[in-house]
Amino acid sequence: ITRWRELLSQFRQGTLQGAYSNGIYKDSDGAVYFLQESDVLGNALETGVLNNQRVSVSGGTDRLRYRISGNYSHEDGPMVSNKDALTRKTLNAYLSADVNRWFTQEASVFYTAQNRSSIMSVFRDVYSIRLPSWYPEGYMPAEVVGSTEDLLIDSPRNACLYQPADNKQTSTPRISLRSIIKPLKGWSITGEYTYQQEDMDYRSYTGRYIVADAQLAIRTLPAEGQDVYKKNSSTTKYNALNLFTNYDVKWKGHSFSLVAGFNQEYNFYTYLNTQVLGQTVSSVPSVQGGTGEKTLVEGTSEYAIRSAFGRLAYNYLGRYLVEVNCRYDGSSKFPKNNRFGFFPSVSGAWRISNEKFMEWANDWLDNFKVRAS
Repeated sequence: ITRWRELLSQFRQGTLQGAYSNGIYKDSDGAVYFLQESDVLGNALETGVLNNQRVSVSGGTDRLRYRISGNYSHEDGPMVSNKDALTRKTLNAYLSADVNRWFTQEASVFYTAQNRSSIMSVFRDVYSIRLPSWYPEGYMPAEVVGSTEDLLIDSPRNACLYQPADNKQTSTPRISLRSIIKPLKGWSITGEYTYQQEDMDYRSYTGRYIVADAQLAIRTLPAEGQDVYKKNSSTTKYNALNLFTNYDVKWKGHSFSLVAGFNQEYNFYTYLNTQVLGQTVSSVPSVQGGTGEKTLVEGTSEYAIRSAFGRLAYNYLGRYLVEVNCRYDGSSKFPKNNRFGFFPSVSGAWRISNEKFMEWANDWLDNFKVRAS
C-alpha cells in the first residue's frame, strides 16, 4: 500500500515516468499498479434517448366513419453503446360504412413491427458492476501481461462497447371484419372474423475475444470451437369467427331478449430453433458455416375451440326476471371422445323494491332483489 500511494502521488502530479494514460504502471520489480480512479458504473452508462412520433387522422360523414393512426418510436438504452435499442412501428386503421339502412360494414387493420437488440454477455455480464473504482479501463499493455499486442480489459465499459448484440424482430398484422344486418326492428345479426399472424426471428453470435482482467490473466472466450451461432424463428396464426343474433321485443310491460350464436377459434404455432458451434468465417456467421456440433429443434402446436350459445331473458315491469342460458362447447385440448360438453343454467329474480307495497322505502332503499340460480 505504501508503494502504491507513493506511485499514485507521482501519477497525479504527472511526474511518474512509464505510466500509461489509463493509470497502469509496471514497477521495476515487476509489480503492476492501477493508479487511475474512475466511475466504473458511470463509464458504462450514458443518457438514454426515447424518440416517439405519432400521427392520426379521423373523420367521415353521417354514413361513413374512419380513423387512421401511425406511431414510430426508437429507444436507445442507457448503456454506453447503441446495441441496447428498441424500434417499434405501428399502424392502425378503422372504417365503418352504413351501406344502407339495414346493413353496416366495419373493418379494422392493425400492424406492428418491433426490432430489439441487447448486449450479449461473452467475456463479462454488462450488469455485473460491483467492482472497485480502481478497476482499469481501456487496453492492457502488452508488456504488462506478456502478450504480443495490447489486450482489451474486461471492464463493464468495454463489455458494452465491444461485446456483440443479439437481435430479435417481430411483426404482427391483424385484420378484423364485422358485418351487422338489421332486418327488423329490434333484431340484429352480426358476423365477425379476425385473422392475426405473429412472426419472430432471432439471431445471435458470440464471436471470440481475447481479454485481460485485473489479475493480469489472459482469457480467450469462448474456448476454441465453442463460439455459438443461434437462429430461431417462429410463426403463430390465429383465426376467429363469431356469428350471433340479438332480438329484443317489448309488449305491455313484458320484455323479451334473445341471443343465439356460434364461435370458432383456431391457433397454429410452429418454430425452428438452430444452434451451431465453431464458425469458419466469424465475420459472416451462418448455420452452414459452422464446423462443430449442430442442434436443430423443430415443433408445432395447434388448438381449436368451437361453441354454440344461447340466452333467453324475460322480465315483467322490471319486477319479475327469468333468464335461461345454454352453451355447447368443444375444445381440441381434450381427448377426442371427451371434447364437447353442454352447460345449461337458469336463474330467476324478484325485485321487491319495485313493488307498490315498497314505495314507502324509496327514499332510502334503491334496490332490493331476491335471486336464485
